[in-house]
Amino acid sequence: MRFIQVVIAEGDAVPSGASLRNRANFDTLSTLWSGTGHGEVAALRADKTLGRKARTKLVTPLSAEDLAQLVDACMRERPAFVLVEGILLLQAVEALVKAIPDLPIIIDMHNIESTLRMDAALERAARLIRPLALPIFALKRWHGMRVERKGMHWARQVWVCSPSDLQEAERRFGAGRLAIVPNPIPDWTRTAPQRMAGKMQEILFLGHLGYFPNRRAVEMLCNDIMPKVRRLAPEATLHVCGRRPRPDVEALVRSSGHRLTASPSNLVDVYASAAVAAMPIPVGGGTRLKVLEAMAVGCPIVAT
Repeated sequence: MRFIQVVIAEGDAVPSGASLRNRANFDTLSTLWSGTGHGEVAALRADKTLGRKARTKLVTPLSAEDLAQLVDACMRERPAFVLVEGILLLQAVEALVKAIPDLPIIIDMHNIESTLRMDAALERAARLIRPLALPIFALKRWHGMRVERKGMHWARQVWVCSPSDLQEAERRFGAGRLAIVPNPIPDWTRTAPQRMAGKMQEILFLGHLGYFPNRRAVEMLCNDIMPKVRRLAPEATLHVCGRRPRPDVEALVRSSGHRLTASPSNLVDVYASAAVAAMPIPVGGGTRLKVLEAMAVGCPIVAT
C-alpha cells in the first residue's frame, strides 16, 4: 500500500461535489505515485449516538471503531502518507498523530470552514438582527480558526482548491504548508454530446439540496428571481436537481410551479434541456464544481 485516503462515509449512490474531488485526488495520486491501485480509501462514519447537534459542529465526532481500525491499518501498513478529507475529520488526524508521530499527513481543505460557516450563519439571520449577532458569529469563527490552526500544525501539507482560498488561508494561518489542488472537471463531461442551441426555456439549478448555500439559492430563485424572469419570459421554468432535498425545499419548488428531480443519475439529459444554469450563491469561496461542470458541457451560466 502506498497511501491511504481518509474520507467521510456517504450513503448516497449519486456522488457529491466532495466525493468527486476525493475520487479525482485518489485516481491522480494512484497514477502519479507508482501506478493505479496503490492506494486505499478509509471511509469513516459519524458517531450517531451523540445526536444531530453534535454532528453539525466544525469537527465531526467519529466512530471509535472506525478510528481504531484506521490507526491499526496505518501502524500495520506504514503508508507513505495519509490524505484526510477536510478539517471535519480532525479527530482522525489527532488519533494518527498521537499513534504514529512521524506519519506524513495531508489535509485537503475543501473549504475554509470557519469563514464559510460564519457567512452562512449571517445569511440565515434576519437582516435586522445581523449587527447584534455579528459578535457571536465572530466568536464562533475564532473557535473554528483555532481548530483549523491545530490541523495545519499537525499536517505536513494542507491543500486548498483556489487562489482565493489560498490567500484567505495565508492571511489567517500564515504561509508555508499550503498548496493549491484545483477542483476537477467531472469525467462524464468528457464524453457528453455537444449541446444544441435552441429555444429552451428551462433554467437549471443543480446542487446538494441539504447544503445551506444551495437551499438558500433555491429560495432566491423561487421567491425573487423566477417571478421577475417570468414577467419577461412567461414560458420560463425552473428545474431544481440535487441530492437529499429537504421536504421544505420540495414543497417550495412544487408550490412555485417548478420541477424538482431528486438525486439525478444522468446529468447529460439534465443539461441538455437547460437554457442556462443559474447559481445565485453569495456564500462561500473556492471554485464550484457546478461551474466547471456547466462550462465543460457548454451550458451558459448566470452566477453571483
